[in-house]
Amino acid sequence: MKRRPTAMLITLLLLVLLLVFQALTKPPVVKKRRPQMAKESTASLRAKVPLDETLNEVPEEEALSASEEPKAIVEMAHNSGWDTPDGSYEVFGEVKSVGQLTARDVSVTVYFKNVDFETLAIIKKKVDHPTLPPGAKSSFKVVLRDKAISTMVGSYVVIINVRR
Repeated sequence: MKRRPTAMLITLLLLVLLLVFQALTKPPVVKKRRPQMAKESTASLRAKVPLDETLNEVPEEEALSASEEPKAIVEMAHNSGWDTPDGSYEVFGEVKSVGQLTARDVSVTVYFKNVDFETLAIIKKKVDHPTLPPGAKSSFKVVLRDKAISTMVGSYVVIINVRR
């Protein structure tokens, strides 16, 4: 019975030595700093088409400064697409002018893709009201009528075109 407490004591002593050894030989932790982006570069990133509708709101810190030119900016409000009963594929939605200038000749280009993300068809069409003053919205509807291609559509991409 004396062996059991002695074995436990030796195990406990080895455990303490192991912890002390690990604490002494642990490499120092180096914290990596992320480079901070200049405000000009974050503003230029805003010009890219967002992939997520939640990115459409412009933070207050990125508001226009006095040195920047006002622009005609149009964003996607929403869009949907599906197979229609007649066998075509329909994409519809709404765009909104969020810039400070009137957007002219607003159109959308829809890239219809298969499941491998290969382009099947491209259709460009003007929105219902192609001239959008600031804050105005306009709807659009693009129909892919080729029934053979419509059955292969796995996704689509909508690009907004604006004349500057």
